[in-house]
Amino acid sequence: SDSIYSKFMTGDTTPPTHAPTPDGTPDNGGPQTATYNKERGVPSCAIGVSCDTKKLLDGRHKLGPEPNQPNTLDNCSDGTGGNYHSDESLDAIFISSDSAEDMKEGSSVTVKADAWCWDNGRYDFIYFFHASDATDPDWNLTGRIPCTGGDKQTLSVSYELPKGTLQAVRASIRYENGNVAQ
Repeated sequence: SDSIYSKFMTGDTTPPTHAPTPDGTPDNGGPQTATYNKERGVPSCAIGVSCDTKKLLDGRHKLGPEPNQPNTLDNCSDGTGGNYHSDESLDAIFISSDSAEDMKEGSSVTVKADAWCWDNGRYDFIYFFHASDATDPDWNLTGRIPCTGGDKQTLSVSYELPKGTLQAVRASIRYENGNVAQ
C-alpha cells in the first residue's frame, strides 16, 4: 500500500503556503505535484486544489521503477512476488478538491488511484483509507472498489476532509476479498 500526505487549510490555524498574486489578492494554491518527503517516507504536497504523485509510486517493492519504496507512513511493506505490470501494483494517487478551491477541512475531495489489476481484475480490489493526522495515522476506510478489468485501471472514492492540518490518504490493491489490514 502507498500513502501521501498534504497540509490542508483549517480555519484560521494554518495560513496558506503560497504567495498572493501581484495585485495582492490571495492566490489559489493550484494543482500540486508531490515530492518525496524523507522525514515521513512518503510523497507530500503543499496546500492546493490537488496533489498528484505522478511516477513516485509506480510499481511496488523492486518490481518497477518505484523510487523510495515502500512509500508508506508506517513502513508497511509491499508484496515481493510477481512481475511489473503483469501482477498487481498501485502506480499513482491523485487527490483533488471537488470545487475550484484549495482543500480544507470540510471540503469534498476525490481520491483516484491508478492501479495495475491482474488478469481480468475480477479478484482485485482497491482499498482507500484516510487519516486526519499524518504524524500518528489512525486509518479510516474510505472505500473498497473492485477493479473493472485487467491492466491499468483508475478507480476513485470521494469523502469529506475531517478536522486536521496534516492529513494523509492511502490506497492498497488486494487480491480477492481479504481482511482489511492497514
